[in-house]
Amino acid sequence: MSKEHTSAPLHAQTAPNGLPITLPMGIVSAGGCANVLGMDSSNNLWSCWFDKSNWHWQNLGAPGGTIVTSLGTLQAVGLTNVLGLDTNSVLRSCWFDGSNWHWQSLGTPGTTITLPMGIVSAGGCANVMVMDSSNNLWSCWFNGSNWHWQNLGAPNGTIVTSLGTLQAVGLTDVMGLDTNNVLWSCWFDGSNWHWQSLGAPGSAG
Repeated sequence: MSKEHTSAPLHAQTAPNGLPITLPMGIVSAGGCANVLGMDSSNNLWSCWFDKSNWHWQNLGAPGGTIVTSLGTLQAVGLTNVLGLDTNSVLRSCWFDGSNWHWQSLGTPGTTITLPMGIVSAGGCANVMVMDSSNNLWSCWFNGSNWHWQNLGAPNGTIVTSLGTLQAVGLTDVMGLDTNNVLWSCWFDGSNWHWQSLGAPGSAG
């Protein structure tokens, strides 16, 4: 999980040289400033950030792989990250250390990632959730020092649509719809993850 790029400290920079922003990456607060983030057509991550008076463009550099899918931003358990998948299913993170941004490879689960499912905190750890081509849910989770991949298994239905994550009223769930319009939840009991069918609209239950 190597560090690939370190940007200059936050300061005003010019607009992204006329290159189009091709992939929105999300919005996050870093260093007390709001950051609107997007990838350009040359695989550079740009931040348009607000210093409480003006907006500034800053180039945060490019990772070692071409980003094709955004997994959004993470701001939890002391982390500030922008996350994306490259063409080889490698999860890439651009993270903020309080002063600078750094690109880092978080690796791959060893299988093709087909569907981002969301980001959630479970057991005090940040979890980035994705489905693979065999219908397994994977978590890339952070234990405070390192990132780890974990296979959370597959439901009995093939997940084709992500409904994101739920963290409220004591629940921690990852939600998806299968090919038969059945809603599935992978939920955390405080120690382990479990798949559960929540049925389909109009079904008994």
